[in-house]
Amino acid sequence: MIFTLLKDNVTTGTFTVQANDTETANTFMSAMKQTNGTSTTVSHGFNRSKVDVINDFLRLTQIVTAINNSSYDRKIEVDLSSNFSLQKLFDLHEHFEDLGHRHRSGDTTLSMSAYEEIINLGCEMNGLIHKLESGINSGYFFQALFQKPNIIRIPLTESVIKEAVNDYKQDYMYVGYGETGKNMAHVYQINDVDVLRRKLVQPQRYILTEFFVELENKSFDYGAYIQWCKDNKAQEEYGYDYTNPIWYAKWEIGKIVERSWKRIDDFPEYNTITWTE
Repeated sequence: MIFTLLKDNVTTGTFTVQANDTETANTFMSAMKQTNGTSTTVSHGFNRSKVDVINDFLRLTQIVTAINNSSYDRKIEVDLSSNFSLQKLFDLHEHFEDLGHRHRSGDTTLSMSAYEEIINLGCEMNGLIHKLESGINSGYFFQALFQKPNIIRIPLTESVIKEAVNDYKQDYMYVGYGETGKNMAHVYQINDVDVLRRKLVQPQRYILTEFFVELENKSFDYGAYIQWCKDNKAQEEYGYDYTNPIWYAKWEIGKIVERSWKRIDDFPEYNTITWTE
């Protein structure tokens, strides 16, 4: 698979991924063939200028204002006027998780057209939250979501679930986490017991047309994760089978075998990614 990075329609870089001989990789490529092969929904967690961060923050405040001025019946009370912090991003994300929960359950009093507008605003808000979080956390990754015009989602099979892995490895591509909210690994890593207690934890349900590439090795302490789940009675009190990979794992697509940049500092600027088999 060859991916091309572009900035304003000019090629700035390329990378080639050797896909694994797995059901996960084959399913991902099958789904990608159903898209138009171009993604403008892209983000990364490094080399972001102060101007980029400020523009993202200003757009985030605009979205919060738009939601609060709409007919949506739950207002966002997070104060973005001062003392910007990671905690405020977490608090904002709670509103997105609540919106997703209502969307799945059909709990809304809005008209369909008004609700679609709020969903679109919420999805944009979610993307900005993660971009700003990555800047604070200084992560080294990039990702892209391909659509036609909607996201292609293929439900996980039992055999795909068995292909799950625990850790991100450097220069490997993974299926994106496409659920609204956090999985059990996410809530464990930030000790978000409140999301667990409110039963808002979400499993991976699909292989979708979103990829995630890690540019540094990550370490997921599975033993500590299990202990956290036991300590917080994730199964006994809240019914989560946290040993099932759908609640914590990742799905590997393949490895980058060739790329146009040598160091992260040389990573190209881009606002579009295209794909060819």
